[in-house]
Amino acid sequence: MKSFHLEKQYKYVAVPILFWGTLATLNKLLLKSLDAMFVLAVSSIVAFIFLFIYNFFTGKLKKMKTYNLADIIRMVVLGILGFFCYNLFYLLGIDVFPAQEAMILNYMWPAMIIIFSCIILKEKMTFKKIIATMMSIVGVVVVASEGDISKIASGNLKGIIFCLLAAVSYGLYSVLNKKEIYDKSIAIMIGYLSTAIIAFVCIAITGTDSTLNPENMIGLLYNGIACNAISYLCWVLALDYGNTAIISNLAYLTPFISLIICAVVLHENISWYSIIGLVMIVSGIIVQSAGKKKNELIDKKVLKHEL
Repeated sequence: MKSFHLEKQYKYVAVPILFWGTLATLNKLLLKSLDAMFVLAVSSIVAFIFLFIYNFFTGKLKKMKTYNLADIIRMVVLGILGFFCYNLFYLLGIDVFPAQEAMILNYMWPAMIIIFSCIILKEKMTFKKIIATMMSIVGVVVVASEGDISKIASGNLKGIIFCLLAAVSYGLYSVLNKKEIYDKSIAIMIGYLSTAIIAFVCIAITGTDSTLNPENMIGLLYNGIACNAISYLCWVLALDYGNTAIISNLAYLTPFISLIICAVVLHENISWYSIIGLVMIVSGIIVQSAGKKKNELIDKKVLKHEL
């Protein structure tokens, strides 16, 4: 039975790792013909529809009756922060920044979780957390500056700001969501619905230059179903069947896979600064979690929404 669960664990975690590894490249390709708000709107409504169908057939949709208006509002607010703000800033960053660099800068969210946990949850800022945060910050500086600090001010400062705002949004969302006990499938479904509604309202007000064609429509469906809905569901199942420590460490393969895909598909040159910066950031995450007991390593409720 143990080996059966171990096999399932690896099968389930492989799906989101591979799908999320394609996300930076996919978004870069979509943004060639679509604007960020349009990509966000369509991908989110597709994810919502898929999760609605999943929750309906699994019977989880009935749990909606157990939530009051205050619960729904909390899920909506958290969804706006974790899905609308995070994804919009990330898309805007990828739109004006090389995909590989945007993806790496986005990996500041674990450091943001440390900072917000200390501020909001009053968790102790330990020496290990300080080292982990500093390693992540140094990694970001290496990627953004390409070895020359002056390039940060003279280069694509807008892209850097967008990517870091995405990391801040996700870090804050993860911390605020840490104490929530709502069914995750329901909460994510509501989050995507809220995001889609706001995004479509923004499009109705400001308009869009996006032009749909068969290629980018397939990309949007893939984004909504595979990268959002299916990846999330498999991530949850992996956590249910497997060892949290193993799964969280396997998830760190995602940015390295993404780096390779960006190079192969987008023909982006992988610089040594990108590699060094990414290693620094991921090392910071590992330092943060090293030495903790399995049940303390990473809260499963946070893991179900991260990456």
